[in-house]
Amino acid sequence: MSSRTADKIIHDALATDFVSSSGPKVTVQIGDQGPQYKLPKNVLRQQSHYFKAILNDPLQESNTQTTILQEFEGNVSVASFGLLVQWMFVGMVIFPSLDTPEEEVSLAIEFARLADMCGVAGTEPTAVWQIKRAILRHPASTPQTFHSFGALRDKDSNTYCLTPEHLELAAELPENHPVRKILADASIEGYIRRSGPSKAKFWNEMLTIPSYGVDVLRQTHEALRTVRIIFLEGNKVLFQDPITGIDSPPESKDPQIYNRMSSNPKKQTGQKEAGELPSSIAIRDFATSNPPESKDPRITFIIGKSGRKYTVSKRILVANSKYFSRMSDEGQLEEGREGTKLDDIDGVLSQPSFEMLLRYIYTGKTKVPAGLAADQKISLLLELVRLGEMCAVTGLVQMDKFAAYKIRQIILENPGPKDNRHHFDRSPDTNTFCISSQHIASAMVLPKGHPVRRVLVSATVEGYIRGRTPKFAREITEIDGFAADLLAQVKRTLLNGRTILGSEGVFQFTDPLSDTLVYHS
Repeated sequence: MSSRTADKIIHDALATDFVSSSGPKVTVQIGDQGPQYKLPKNVLRQQSHYFKAILNDPLQESNTQTTILQEFEGNVSVASFGLLVQWMFVGMVIFPSLDTPEEEVSLAIEFARLADMCGVAGTEPTAVWQIKRAILRHPASTPQTFHSFGALRDKDSNTYCLTPEHLELAAELPENHPVRKILADASIEGYIRRSGPSKAKFWNEMLTIPSYGVDVLRQTHEALRTVRIIFLEGNKVLFQDPITGIDSPPESKDPQIYNRMSSNPKKQTGQKEAGELPSSIAIRDFATSNPPESKDPRITFIIGKSGRKYTVSKRILVANSKYFSRMSDEGQLEEGREGTKLDDIDGVLSQPSFEMLLRYIYTGKTKVPAGLAADQKISLLLELVRLGEMCAVTGLVQMDKFAAYKIRQIILENPGPKDNRHHFDRSPDTNTFCISSQHIASAMVLPKGHPVRRVLVSATVEGYIRGRTPKFAREITEIDGFAADLLAQVKRTLLNGRTILGSEGVFQFTDPLSDTLVYHS
């Protein structure tokens, strides 16, 4: 891979070393019927880990002096191989003139991918320079909005000559590769300035190409560190576009969003919190291991390692769960059996979560056992909603909202310690103090848009915007779906940003979890 250091880059070699590196030739052919190139074997060995391995193979030495590189789109072609040879021999490349800027970007990405495949070091800045050159020379031709200083600038100026295919090909390069970074940088202005996430040009790609979504999220975090305030015609929130270096403002549906202060909206008296269960639901004690006597059939479950037995009404269970209804149809819930064994499932089924689910099926309400730490309560609520999904219980939507409400309540009642280095002693990680990596991973298994998934993502937004190193930076890369959810929530939060005046400009936004105003400067 190109991230490894080559034995010696050719333009750093002494003249004597360069001359002595020529020696015997080897033929490299592009494709089965493509052109052939006779190249010094020693130079290829010195500059490429790939060719070093092939040319040191005893079978290659004894059988043939021809190496075939098969053409495949986006990696090996006559054009990209020519650029690679030029780099290996003189330490620079001259890109050919092409018909469209899209083709120029494609060739630069292809060159970077071939260099990475062949283990040729030092090519990344050249590929990045070519891509950036194409972007800057070919911006969008139809400006859409006024720039902060009066000049017209299209929100998609930096992505005008980029295509989804470019993003897909670059996504296969190693993590932190500069070509991946430049394409993410090009996406930042449109992502931040558009009035909604789905309006960003490559929003679908951010969701469907995981590594690209992660890259955009990382570079957005860097761009937010350049936020500053100017006092022209009302206060403007500016960030520095990483491609052009130009200061750009986010867009808002509200034209006055930058020059007014916001106060935390007061909740109306009697207004129900999100996820609050209807008042008509009866609350009564629930004896899970000894339910009231009735004439309908009873079945017994034995739960996992605990061996705890629960005898429940078959009629109620089957009527309120498609999963148990299917078990009944298959003859697995017959009355009189010693018990149906349900094995523990990590993060889904355990004795406490099964008991909470039974309570909900019987009463329409459930509660978290007392005596648990905050992180354990969140873990158990995550288990409950995942078990509810698995069992397809009646009233699942209401139960999910209730679990999301309880998780939010737990987070707000257990904030991180105060930190006097920040405004009002509020740490950027206030909302994530009792949230773990396992919680994030478990929530991302839930369906997209699930209220529990949303509340945990919302809890990470403040730390992402305000913190120098987000607490869950590793999870953004490693947990599928987390980066895309966070991208959308960060965008919504930025659209509601405000500025306030003082000795210096401070960016003020509403924390999506607590609905309180927080500050970033």
